[in-house]
Amino acid sequence: MSKQLSQKNVNQLIAESFALEAAAEAGALGYMARALVQATMPHSKPKETTFMRENGAFAMALMGHPKTGLPYGSLPQQATASTATAERLSG
Repeated sequence: MSKQLSQKNVNQLIAESFALEAAAEAGALGYMARALVQATMPHSKPKETTFMRENGAFAMALMGHPKTGLPYGSLPQQATASTATAERLSG
């Protein structure tokens, strides 16, 4: 059974489409690896050198070095997003 879109939903989709297009033209569109969208890195310092995150059927495990541990916080997340964006834009 198909779901009918209301005019409000259609207008919202059109507005979001134009916003994405404008962001892409302005160079303000970023990209993330699919796995890191579904399950992010730790936001605070983990107590152990392993970290597991689950989201529905998706599971991600990170293993850190025993001496240095795992990356955490906003800076590693921003670096990962920046790297993914640069790779996507370079082709």
